[in-house]
Amino acid sequence: MQQCLIWDPLPGLDFPCADMSFAYNPPYRVIARMRFSNIVNGPSSDLQLSFSGAIALRWESESFGLIPLPKPLPKCRSESWSRYTFPLLRVEHSSWLAEHEAYYLLAAEGRAHFALVSLNDLLHILALPDVDTQWIEPEN
Repeated sequence: MQQCLIWDPLPGLDFPCADMSFAYNPPYRVIARMRFSNIVNGPSSDLQLSFSGAIALRWESESFGLIPLPKPLPKCRSESWSRYTFPLLRVEHSSWLAEHEAYYLLAAEGRAHFALVSLNDLLHILALPDVDTQWIEPEN
């Protein structure tokens, strides 16, 4: 059964994300920028994530949900943000990943399903589980 789990690659991350952008950089690398600095009373930095071995990517407006995420979605743990979905999720036993494995096991081998959630966007990525993360200065 599919399950969404909090993916917590950086200590102290416990607030919603305003929005995000992403780019595909061949070969098989996705760079995502999550704009936490646009949250009122949130952090002053943004988060950059670099996914390697990416075999699939799907962006959608957060209101669509064309690749359904299993409920319940994990929430931020702090009381002030507890009604917001945690912005970094990992989907265990993902049906989307299973479809890729059934079609081409070799390409999908060792991949994980990540879901990046913001107030405006939802980004699904199938990539290798070792992700480079760093806090960066916001763009003007």
